[in-house]
Amino acid sequence: GTSWSKIETFRTDSWVQQLTGLRLADWGVPSADSLVAATQELRGTNAPAGTPKTIIASGGIRTGLEVAKAVALGADLVASALPFLKAASEGGFDAVVLTIRQFIDELRTICFVTGSKNLSELRHALVSRKETL
Repeated sequence: GTSWSKIETFRTDSWVQQLTGLRLADWGVPSADSLVAATQELRGTNAPAGTPKTIIASGGIRTGLEVAKAVALGADLVASALPFLKAASEGGFDAVVLTIRQFIDELRTICFVTGSKNLSELRHALVSRKETL
C-alpha cells in the first residue's frame, strides 16, 4: 500500500527526517493483510448486528490485477488514483482512457483464468499468498 512515511521523506529537507522516514517506510500492516482482517471481522459470525459491511480497498492499487486481488480477498469497492493521475499528466485524456481499458482488460483476463463470470464470482476465487513479515 501507500507508505506515508516514504512520501514524507520527499517533503522534508532534513536528512535526519529523511533517514527516519526511509527506515520506517515498511512499518505497518500490509494492505492485503489488512483487507483479509477487515473481511473476517466485518463478515465473520462475531460481527455485531448493524456493522457496516462495505469494504473499500485502496492504497497502492496500480493495476487491474491488483484490483482483482483485492476483490478476491473481500473488497466490495477498490480505489486507485496514481495510474490515472500519471496518465493524465503525461498523456492527457486519451492516456487516461487507455489506462482504464488496461484495467478492464486485466480484470476480464483474471475473471477468465479463474473461471469467474463476473467480479461477484471472483470474490470466491482462490488466492495464493506469499508469507511475509
